[in-house]
Amino acid sequence: MTPEDMLSAWLDDYLHRLVPLANTYVHNWATSEDIVQDAMTSAMRTHHQLRDHSKAFPWLVKIVVNKCLSYRRRHWREVIVHVLPERETGDTEQIAIQHQEHKQLYHAVMSLGHLYRTPIILFYFEELSTQEIADVLGINSTTVRTRLNRGREKLKKKLQRGGQNDGHRKINPKTEDLL
Repeated sequence: MTPEDMLSAWLDDYLHRLVPLANTYVHNWATSEDIVQDAMTSAMRTHHQLRDHSKAFPWLVKIVVNKCLSYRRRHWREVIVHVLPERETGDTEQIAIQHQEHKQLYHAVMSLGHLYRTPIILFYFEELSTQEIADVLGINSTTVRTRLNRGREKLKKKLQRGGQNDGHRKINPKTEDLL
């Protein structure tokens, strides 16, 4: 397989997962796309370092995460403001509730420290195994499981504190797995 074919296959297979991952770090879709493009360029330059092509996605995730962290170090003073909400269809009340739940979960995940946030994002949203996360982060898989457990506990506390105003809190079944 030529490098051009490999790049095309990676873009087809992983672009829809890598850009949202980058967006969790930089909070700007256009910047996320630029970072992924830069990561793909780097990956193509160093594709010979990838020993097992069946593990291309975790390898690409590691490159994207490193590019995002590098970007954040360079641009840490920027504040992103969401100007236009996304268009949504369906029952307005249900959409509002789901949007609020997603927003609470997103803010809770993003308020976690880097040690807990990254494994949670990679495990729950990118569906990587604990071993793949360990490879991406360069740590032991036991450490990944510990960070996932501690991160879930921190998320649970944050979400429960957020729902204390009404005495009880309904949890979306999709987000309940994180607790």
